[in-house]
Amino acid sequence: MNLLLVSSSFVLDKKPYKYTIKIDYGTERAAKDTTISADRQLTALEALQYASIVVTHPVAGYVFVTSIDDIKGEKGVTAWYYKVNNQPAKALAISNILANGDSICWTYSKDVCSPRLIRNASKIMTRHMRFPLQGRISVLCCF
Repeated sequence: MNLLLVSSSFVLDKKPYKYTIKIDYGTERAAKDTTISADRQLTALEALQYASIVVTHPVAGYVFVTSIDDIKGEKGVTAWYYKVNNQPAKALAISNILANGDSICWTYSKDVCSPRLIRNASKIMTRHMRFPLQGRISVLCCF
């Protein structure tokens, strides 16, 4: 009697979601490239947390990344920004759900948002201080 032994050597990948994370620390240190795997879709913030030590700061229902691997942003000077598949992010990292295979690049660079927010807040405050009794309610969110 002849027996035929057939063997299968494939391995089921229990973590079907893969992401590429690049962190550009600017002039602070060399860039880092990492590929991570997860068993579910991740947000841009969660993917970053898989790859690095991350500090966040909540402000009025939002969460901002303030430090990656001990490189801290300074309001009005430097900040962390990210892109997904080389496109500027359209949502905060905490709520931006990634697709399988996405590439996320975090960059430490000049803070271009805080000065603009501060200027705009100043204009809004000035306008509403001139007309305080018109029943307007202003909500300002600055980080």
